[in-house]
Amino acid sequence: MERFAAAIAHEANNALGIVGGAVEIAVSQHPRDPWLERALDGVGRMKLLAAELRRYGRGAGEASPLRFARCDLAMLVRAAMIESRRALPSGLEQTLTSNMTTATIRGNAIEVAELVGILLTNARDAVSEQYGAACGAGRITVRLDHWDGGGYILAVADNGAGVPAEALQHVFEPFFTTKQPQPGRGLGLASAFAIVRDHGGSIDLQSTPGAGCTVRAWFPPAPEGAAC
Repeated sequence: MERFAAAIAHEANNALGIVGGAVEIAVSQHPRDPWLERALDGVGRMKLLAAELRRYGRGAGEASPLRFARCDLAMLVRAAMIESRRALPSGLEQTLTSNMTTATIRGNAIEVAELVGILLTNARDAVSEQYGAACGAGRITVRLDHWDGGGYILAVADNGAGVPAEALQHVFEPFFTTKQPQPGRGLGLASAFAIVRDHGGSIDLQSTPGAGCTVRAWFPPAPEGAAC
């Protein structure tokens, strides 16, 4: 059953990648089409389901488990920030406050890059919704530091509207959102939680309503001499 679930997830991911790309292009050309918005939301939900099926298969002895190796978190963060700048509204400021040249963890580079992309996208959306076209007032700050207890802490902060106190305990639940329903809403932080969990880390969200959010993800360091 576990291998069957993993096989379904693999095939679904391939198809969803193609369908999702086509729908995203259509949405960019017709941004207010309600049918396309529902279609993109459905693709996002299916991607999350496929990811959970894949993780179920790995946890129960899937023949092809998630491959871990020594990878550089600092490099992945910088690369994700360069990629995300293509989608930033004009005037929105995105900065990295870190002097770290390397931050070696044992993980899956593809999933870690996905995590950073999720956090940056979440921050961008929060700022865009808060300031609209006046994104010159918006700021996204990314920080990567050593953690006092060992490992590394990645923090992505924005100055959007923030999250109400009563919603904080739900932000990592699948499909939960404090915003108006839009394509993919409520999926990003649930996926981020799963990725960090799979890497033996932890993640939290701190927020002051009206002053923005900070999402912090902690990763343990790569053990000395650990096999790739």
